[in-house]
Amino acid sequence: MILDVLGKQVLKDKNPRILDELLLLNPSVVAFGFVDVDGNYRYVNTKFDKAKLPNLRQNPLTKESFEYTLT
Repeated sequence: MILDVLGKQVLKDKNPRILDELLLLNPSVVAFGFVDVDGNYRYVNTKFDKAKLPNLRQNPLTKESFEYTLT
């Protein structure tokens, strides 16, 4: 339920600032991001450039776990 609310807020604002604020709450977390069902990053915290991040569905290291998560 919390992820649903967070996701709706990010999509509404089209701004990852809220993702940066979440990182301040727990410094052990490296990043937050939202990925579409095709494996493309839609939103990430401002620490990262989403254009440089790999597609999760095409990356051999993440393909299997990403597809499992979708099921």
